[in-house]
Amino acid sequence: MKIRLIVALVGLTISFVLPAFAQQEDTVDPQVVQQLRGLDRKTEEAYKKGDATARAALFTEDAILVNQKGLFSGRQAIEAYYADVFTGAHFFDMVQTEDKNSPVTIDSVGNYIWRHGEWHETFQPQSGGLICNLFGYWSWVVVREGDTWKIRLATSWSEHIVTAIAPPSPKTTH
Repeated sequence: MKIRLIVALVGLTISFVLPAFAQQEDTVDPQVVQQLRGLDRKTEEAYKKGDATARAALFTEDAILVNQKGLFSGRQAIEAYYADVFTGAHFFDMVQTEDKNSPVTIDSVGNYIWRHGEWHETFQPQSGGLICNLFGYWSWVVVREGDTWKIRLATSWSEHIVTAIAPPSPKTTH
């Protein structure tokens, strides 16, 4: 009877301890987190400037981008996609926020990291008209290439247009 109780207690203890160790293994070094946030800033800058080349440079050569428009494979295809996006709209703002459970290391060495969260952008079609606020979700798998981090897989999905407002009318002078 005592042995069964001891075995049960040991089993119960292990069931609580192992997940704690596993959780610690997938945490990302704070210095790496800061480097990853640099990708976010570069993404936001590329959107504000409408720079497809700068945006595509954040991806690996063999990266994949998946969104409502389709699947884009390779940096060249991704750059062409962003060139089309930036030709069609002027972005005032693009902000990504990371989920509280992100980032997560997905390999044993820490060279592959999964990130995910929400995004929000404010843009106006190049043809003019309403200024739109779009909201959605994103997920990246990033890989270490030398001393830098690159996006290997990016998914993005827009939820809906939050608001659409008329741009300010030009002031007239008399």
